[in-house]
Amino acid sequence: MRVKIIIPNLLILMILCGGIYFYLLHSFRTDTDQKAESNLKMMAGLFEKTKRLSGYDMLNAVVQRAQVDTVIGIFAPVVDPNITDAQIRSTLFKKAFVEVEAFSEYFKVEYDLKPEMVLVTEHTGVAIARSTTPNACPAGFNLAKVLPNVESALKGQPSRFIWSVSKSPFSPKKWDPNLCGMMGGQLLDVVVAPIWRENQIVGTLLVAFELSKGLAKVEQYALGMEIGYIEGSELYSTSMDNNIERKEVADLVRGSLANDINEALATRKPTKTLRFKTSQSEYMGLIAPLPGVSSDSKISYILFTSVDKAHEPLNALSTIFIFMGVALILLIVVGSVLTDHFMKPVEAIEEDLLRVINGDYKYRFEVKSAEVGGLCYRINQLIGALTGEEEEAEEESKGSGGGGEKPRSNGGEDSFGVDR
Repeated sequence: MRVKIIIPNLLILMILCGGIYFYLLHSFRTDTDQKAESNLKMMAGLFEKTKRLSGYDMLNAVVQRAQVDTVIGIFAPVVDPNITDAQIRSTLFKKAFVEVEAFSEYFKVEYDLKPEMVLVTEHTGVAIARSTTPNACPAGFNLAKVLPNVESALKGQPSRFIWSVSKSPFSPKKWDPNLCGMMGGQLLDVVVAPIWRENQIVGTLLVAFELSKGLAKVEQYALGMEIGYIEGSELYSTSMDNNIERKEVADLVRGSLANDINEALATRKPTKTLRFKTSQSEYMGLIAPLPGVSSDSKISYILFTSVDKAHEPLNALSTIFIFMGVALILLIVVGSVLTDHFMKPVEAIEEDLLRVINGDYKYRFEVKSAEVGGLCYRINQLIGALTGEEEEAEEESKGSGGGGEKPRSNGGEDSFGVDR
């Protein structure tokens, strides 16, 4: 009987709690994932707009800087007939180096971002001077021959482009110390503008920012999401701090995400929402071509956010249901104890009634229970009335738990035995 009472109620309670939990879990996950996906797309749009605007601002800043008197003054004609070519080159280099250093510091103060490189070329594209490491680019190296954008700038067309590691003549595999040890192994976001003097182009001003982890971190703070720059199918940099995860994401970029990268570069559109896992977390993200660069560029970015972090509020829900589970266990334990407490006296009465039914009319009930002691006394009275034997009237015995009568033996039998 105890089982019949407890089990159905517990089953109903467990099914109800389980149904509520899984419904809430599914609803919350679905809603959270939808919001995360919507936010991801919104942040990707914001990133691209910001990137285009920053590129436009950078382009304007460089174009304007190329027209200031100090930059134009680098190429002021030499009037001293006694000066040698070597002295002219030295003077030109010193003026250019002072200017590129000054512009580098100006950009850091004005835009809170220091360029990786500021460089000046003369009217044929030959590098004159470069910030930070002036001797890194020897005189005579012609950038116009390896960078089409520099050649275009010498024709009056300013532009922004990505100076790619794999295409750069200064990458470690192609680096030639006799040419230029400029930016080996780096990926640069570059703006180049012509320098005009009296309606004539006398050189170019080139400003470059590395697509570094530092830049990615700045963008991470602004967007609230992780970001990484990809060249071809190689992860160049990322905002992630965890070195293990950075390596795992790099492996994914070369592996399972490679087709998505190729799709984004081929269509020049962002991919659909992607899901991928590292050893630390599950992520939701998308891949798209880097905005503001040429259509044949192989540079893309990956924007992604942690799904596990988005699901962190589920921990509170799980905690609630853990407490509910503990409460359910306690309910089972307490229910079992209480059921035993109430059902054992009832079962004892049932056994005693069976004994009386089998003919032991002199047997009297004695069940020690505060709840059914009075009932036993009344049953004993009923048996006495039916058999003509009066019971001793003891009022205090009604609730004493003693049943009101001592059992009477039947020929020496055990008072709790049943003759079946």
